[in-house]
Amino acid sequence: MLRRLTYRIAAPILWLGAACAPAGCSKSEAPAPDPGREVTMSFRIASRAPGSRAQEIVGTEQGAEAENRIDIDRARFLLFTQGGALLQELRPVLQEGAPDFASYTVTATIREPYFDYAAEEGRVRFRIMVLANWPDEALAAVAGRTTEAAIEAAKAAWRMPDAWMPAADGPWIPMYGLKEFEVSTDELRRSDPSAPLQLGGADGGIHLLRALARLEVIDAIADRGSDGATRLTSAAMVAGSYPAEALLVPASFRNGVQVTAPTLPANPQAGGARPFGKDAWTTEGTTRERWTTYLPEMKFHDRPTLRIEAMLSADYGGGTRTYEIPMPDADGIWGGTLLRNHVYRLEVRSVSRDAELEFGYTLCPWEERRSSEITFD
Repeated sequence: MLRRLTYRIAAPILWLGAACAPAGCSKSEAPAPDPGREVTMSFRIASRAPGSRAQEIVGTEQGAEAENRIDIDRARFLLFTQGGALLQELRPVLQEGAPDFASYTVTATIREPYFDYAAEEGRVRFRIMVLANWPDEALAAVAGRTTEAAIEAAKAAWRMPDAWMPAADGPWIPMYGLKEFEVSTDELRRSDPSAPLQLGGADGGIHLLRALARLEVIDAIADRGSDGATRLTSAAMVAGSYPAEALLVPASFRNGVQVTAPTLPANPQAGGARPFGKDAWTTEGTTRERWTTYLPEMKFHDRPTLRIEAMLSADYGGGTRTYEIPMPDADGIWGGTLLRNHVYRLEVRSVSRDAELEFGYTLCPWEERRSSEITFD
């Protein structure tokens, strides 16, 4: 079931905030500007864009609740002209229905003169931007900016704490979306709260991109030894080897389209030792242990390094071995980058007494290669 939200605005709410008139000022005799007729629109926002690699790595695996959730009460919905000038911010006053954490329907009742003066041949174009789950410091960085270009130029960033992980009850992953709509002015005029104008069709809503990538390590070891003891025991990112800062607005964003290159801060802060969360992962009837973490976009030329620990069977010398795996830029694995809203999966296939580890790696759409054996000192 979709979570439905109703917005009602009697007059434009400015992103800059309302300015108070000083006491003692004379009353202006100029006529008040026409606030425009009241119209009601309904549109869909989704954290599950078509083909979203952040949740459907094989086409059947959906994102977890913690990956999809949006803090609607703190989300920003900004209305822009077709040319990208800010008109007003939409604010929620009512929430209806049970939550469906991958999709929300937003209904806005507003007065906006732009819909009349900007119409051409009975149609008008406008754009809606969504800033979801943004931290306060990122919202502060874009507050007061009155164009789409200025908001992008602010390069709002988020420094991810070392132990940060999304959870069903929060915290949640920062997301961004922007879409242009074109509607009939006659249909707008006929709309009202009981019969809102549906924007974008059945699946033509605003598709949000998460600011992070998901990295998984799967225990897919086939030969566990005669005692069955061989298994992975932990995974972590090595401190100082990866950036912990994410830019929240991707460059050249297009609604419903995945990014093809990372949008990176100029001098990102390095992250500390970053743990992976452990759970069970089932595919094709087989359940394996999985370690998962979330990372900002990055290029591998800085050699982000993954540390994996494994318990070995007595057949392979017993005890615990540690493997450090620098993400190999030269081999072109995953294109030498991690991109937002993508899933990256590393499957450990075998380990040996000589501290050799063999793995396969996957990136959506289903693209799998098998590594040569890699030896770690």
